[in-house]
Amino acid sequence: MPEISARPIPQSALHIEGVFDFRGKIIPLINLREVLKLPLDKGVNNVIVINYEGRLFGLIVDRVLEVFTGQTELRELPPAGLRVPARLVQSVVLYKEMVVVVLHLKQLASAVIDKED
Repeated sequence: MPEISARPIPQSALHIEGVFDFRGKIIPLINLREVLKLPLDKGVNNVIVINYEGRLFGLIVDRVLEVFTGQTELRELPPAGLRVPARLVQSVVLYKEMVVVVLHLKQLASAVIDKED
């Protein structure tokens, strides 16, 4: 995705970086680190767009390792020592020798929608 130029929204929630044009639609740009209560990193500008129940969001992410499918072999781990809100975590897995937190998309979208209103 090309570099995104978000337009700020005055008096918006802290996690909303602004809005941007995505294929002719204006959608919110959400700082995932802010939602997850992680230290902010202004040097990261990777954006993924998700569609949850017809609602589009741009998410600023550190990186995307891979898109998992139902066929992907993952080993589930106990969710000990997480630094993110537990309600946003679907599972913690071991994938190619890396511990990966898989986010719960429904809970994430609800958190973003609730904070927008």
